[in-house]
Amino acid sequence: MLAETTGLAAPAVVLPFVNTALAVRAPFRRSVESLRAEGIRILLSPGGFQPHPPRTGGSLIDSYPWHLGIHEAERALDSATHNP
Repeated sequence: MLAETTGLAAPAVVLPFVNTALAVRAPFRRSVESLRAEGIRILLSPGGFQPHPPRTGGSLIDSYPWHLGIHEAERALDSATHNP
């Protein structure tokens, strides 16, 4: 989905729910860097989503920061409509 969205120059925001075992992997980090270089907003950092320890995601899903993704998506859409 991101590949096509990027090709269409549509604004996209990703709020990944990943654990630290995946987040430290070089292929994952390269993918994040590549997507960011193409303009995809990936909220994976302090102030965005912080990877959690492996096997703890189930207990964290209720506190998933949807509001961060929604806020960034609204900003992206606002920017896209004011700067076509």
